[in-house]
Amino acid sequence: LLPGAAAPGGMPAGMAHEAADAAPSSSSAAAAVLGLSRGGAEAEDEVARRREAAIEEFYRRMAEDAEQQRAKRSRFGFRASLTKSNREELYLDPELRREVEESSRAFLQRRRCHAGSAALESVDNLRGLVAMQHFAELDLADAQPGLAVDRRRSEDEYVLESASLRDVSQQMTLDAPRGLFIVDGEHLDFAADLQASGLDLEESPLEVERLKEACAERLAEAVKKSLQAGFEAGSPPRQLLRAATALLSQSGLAGAELAARAMLPQGAPSLISGGGGEQDVRFELWHEEAAAAATEPSRGWRLRLSVRWHDFGAVSCIPEDPEVAPQILECSEGSSIERSVDLRLQAAALDGVDDEEARWRVSVDVLTVRSEVNLVGADGARLPVPGLSSLSVVESTSSEVERKDQRVGRSARVKAIAYSAAHLAIAMPLGLVAGIGARCGRVVVAVAGQLAAWVGLWRSPRQTSDRFDEERSFLEDALAPPAAEPAEH
Repeated sequence: LLPGAAAPGGMPAGMAHEAADAAPSSSSAAAAVLGLSRGGAEAEDEVARRREAAIEEFYRRMAEDAEQQRAKRSRFGFRASLTKSNREELYLDPELRREVEESSRAFLQRRRCHAGSAALESVDNLRGLVAMQHFAELDLADAQPGLAVDRRRSEDEYVLESASLRDVSQQMTLDAPRGLFIVDGEHLDFAADLQASGLDLEESPLEVERLKEACAERLAEAVKKSLQAGFEAGSPPRQLLRAATALLSQSGLAGAELAARAMLPQGAPSLISGGGGEQDVRFELWHEEAAAAATEPSRGWRLRLSVRWHDFGAVSCIPEDPEVAPQILECSEGSSIERSVDLRLQAAALDGVDDEEARWRVSVDVLTVRSEVNLVGADGARLPVPGLSSLSVVESTSSEVERKDQRVGRSARVKAIAYSAAHLAIAMPLGLVAGIGARCGRVVVAVAGQLAAWVGLWRSPRQTSDRFDEERSFLEDALAPPAAEPAEH
């Protein structure tokens, strides 16, 4: 939605964003065609300008984020995993960045050819499409069997030991009990299966675990059956199975969340639901019907990923600037936040290739990206989202909110003190042992820095909380197991 435009259902501007290639209404299509016929080259120039602006801004943001992450790790003396370093190189290395930018241009060109005049969209919407397509292509590239470890850009792993789950994304097997999966119309719902079994997690943990394993195997079998429908003989390509199962998991939803953030204007806050509520996760896969005159089965599949948070009592607005305190918005249980994406996965045979696995080219195209935020106040009126609306949010100064802020402040100090104590008790002795010789100077600096942190513990609650969250995130990165280094390193 363009700034100032009305959102679906009468929602204020900025409450919903959607980018799709669906056919427009007759009036909007006529206006678009009329505009193109009158403007001619000017209209085409505007389309090209928007596409380039979306691509340039998305990769500029990714490069800035990569530079900030590297600077923070350098400041703390941490080292990134190999996959994370490879991802950052995509945006910081000029040659690699040109390659991914060209891939995004090719995607938007394909989409414009299919959608025609409907492709004339806002830069924000195009940026969301570029983001989702980019992350889906990264997942597809990492799904190649035999890809060297030093070339991977994600942490996704695939099952190799089990015959029934071979080449299935491990993340999908973990997510099988966590959401609703619909494969070619068949519903696979672990929550319903658990309720029908009458098992209780506390009383029968082993039986519940077996039920989870059975659910994952049934899901994998259903996905394989759907993919098999595109091939008259033999099994579907391993990369196709890997890509489909990786996208039908939290890995795919992570791309949808990042695409939703990419659709936001620069500086707009991220929203995190809180205060209770429910979360509905849904994954869908279906085989596309072949054309009536086709002599071979269709080798196209549609995927739809969606997550919806609803009936929560508050949301946290997390600004991009770490120096700005997060804002808590209290809302009613009628509020919701929804992200969803539609994708098309395809397999095409390559001529002149004898190897059965190598003769298939697997590709993915994003069809729609949707992000909808619906915040409702206690009086039933819709609340504006900070950073996405010209309406300002009036901060409450009631005594209850003030008491809540005081409790948050005390909790932040307690967390910071506990973290610093653990840091002194564990990290510093290890640093002293490992820091003999060349690292002695760094140990002295670490001791001085930690003492300074203790002195600053009794700063404002916001500053203490920010410091705690920042150091905790980098400590988690540092404690993560290092990836295997290539032999030449």
